[in-house]
Amino acid sequence: MARFTAPGHGAQLRSSRLLPGWSAGLVSPCRVRQGRLRLILSAIVMLAVSSLNSHAAPAGEQQRLDSAHRRIEAKLRGLQERIDQWLADGGDPHEVLPLGEQLGRLLDSGTPEEIEAQIDRIRAVVAKPPPPQHREAGRIAGQPLPIDATPIPPNAAIVFYSTRSGKGPEIYTMNGDGGQVTQITRINPRPLDQPYEHVAVSFDHRWIAVDRYLQSGSGPTGLWVLDLHDKTERRLLPDFFVAGSGGVDWSADGYIYFAGRPSAKAKAGVFRVRPDGSHLAEVIALEAADPGYVGDVSVSADSSMLAYVRAIGVTSNGRERLKAQIWVSKIDGSQARMVDDGGPEIGDQGGFPIGDFDPELSPDNRFVVFSRTNTHHLNFKDSFDTAHDLWIAALDGSSPARRLTRAGPISIVPDWEDNEILYTEYNEADGFAGLVLIHPDGSGYRRLEPKLGTFRDCGRHGKWIPNVAAERQSPR
Repeated sequence: MARFTAPGHGAQLRSSRLLPGWSAGLVSPCRVRQGRLRLILSAIVMLAVSSLNSHAAPAGEQQRLDSAHRRIEAKLRGLQERIDQWLADGGDPHEVLPLGEQLGRLLDSGTPEEIEAQIDRIRAVVAKPPPPQHREAGRIAGQPLPIDATPIPPNAAIVFYSTRSGKGPEIYTMNGDGGQVTQITRINPRPLDQPYEHVAVSFDHRWIAVDRYLQSGSGPTGLWVLDLHDKTERRLLPDFFVAGSGGVDWSADGYIYFAGRPSAKAKAGVFRVRPDGSHLAEVIALEAADPGYVGDVSVSADSSMLAYVRAIGVTSNGRERLKAQIWVSKIDGSQARMVDDGGPEIGDQGGFPIGDFDPELSPDNRFVVFSRTNTHHLNFKDSFDTAHDLWIAALDGSSPARRLTRAGPISIVPDWEDNEILYTEYNEADGFAGLVLIHPDGSGYRRLEPKLGTFRDCGRHGKWIPNVAAERQSPR
């Protein structure tokens, strides 16, 4: 849901405490979906003013509330851009995350004066220049660095990441029924503040594209490519403010597709690039005045289409909010159109806009599976504080979108291969986190590693490994 960092699924706005009784040393579930909305406080920036409007004012209090409303509006104006620039200059997201958490609580139960004071604290933090960072302008790729990596086994069907080694996030594969788990990378010591968000294997099985959080397990992400033949990894497009957040994917002709922002002031777009950093091109761009973003990019099995999230500005109660929708286009970005509008509700839940995320096309390009916010359920209130269901929609609109998974858990990041949909489930009621398979008709639900019951050990954000034997070709 793998929700897109500035743009993309959202910043960490909640506590990292886990469900009591789960083993110590677990990795926070907050890291799983960070980075799909606008950076750090975007959801709260939108919520703050509308929260004031939602309070019923006692007699004689309206003038005071109106005055507070105007002050808060003025202080919020441009705040998101300041946060973005502060992070781009090297600011540490953890300096503002606790303040954001407290602001979230005040929006539920605080007074306008308390809300305004908390916004002032956030503004004071991002007003201080962070320590300078060394940046080499114009680089398309960093230097290859040696890694300890194992080739992908011939029978491997699924790639995913996990922290089960106890030493940090690593990449693993398994076969289609969850067996023969193989650790592919042993890149230790790796900074714990650079966890993976998504991983994807190239069609020739030589390369793995990944996006990782750049610092402190939140905020902007960067794009890396691992060469399993030469046993190296390198960062691509290190000058991008954000690259890869919300999803990375390969086409059959060897391009990596991702959403990114070249600078803190740039709009998000969908890009493609070669694994050596060459042939960078933007295939989907938004107008400068567009208040929304694009993210969660995926490529169809035959490499002819893209599916992605596009958040649009909508008006609710006199205020502009973001609504996440599912869009598709040709692989070159042409003929873009909306497939699902994100449902009837408008608002925010768990730090994200209510709507659709994580689109993946069916093998025949007739349907798209995606996750949608379920506002009637919550999981892990101190961290995720949300629920998501998987839905399926027909691209031609011939039938209404239908819910695929049962309501209650967080079901996110689906991937479709033949008659199986792979996804990640976080289920507080069952005490389960991990990879799951289900058929497109909703039957055949099966947990691939049912005995792994912790965030540390579970597999996350799994993706089908392309079948080279299928000889899929990208249209020219």
